[in-house]
Amino acid sequence: MNNLTEIGLQLVNYEQTIQNLREQVNRSHESHGELPEDYEALETERDEAIRDKKTLEQELLATNNRLNLKNQETTRKEAEIERLKQEKSQKETTFNKQIKD
Repeated sequence: MNNLTEIGLQLVNYEQTIQNLREQVNRSHESHGELPEDYEALETERDEAIRDKKTLEQELLATNNRLNLKNQETTRKEAEIERLKQEKSQKETTFNKQIKD
């Protein structure tokens, strides 16, 4: 679960970084009427942040899928344990009846 929290925080950070970069470009464009000198660097940084965000989203999906599979496995094992308990109880009851007879 801690891994999911870290991924979520990283996603929020990337989204904030992307938004900040967009705001920087817009402010610079509005004040100068032309693209800033470091526009390409800002654009590259933005694209990198977007790629990192998408990678983290994929990791989050993969982690969620693993968690769902583990939950399904746990549910199946709990059902099997319950079945075995009932089977044991039934055998004990049958055995006790045989002993009495």
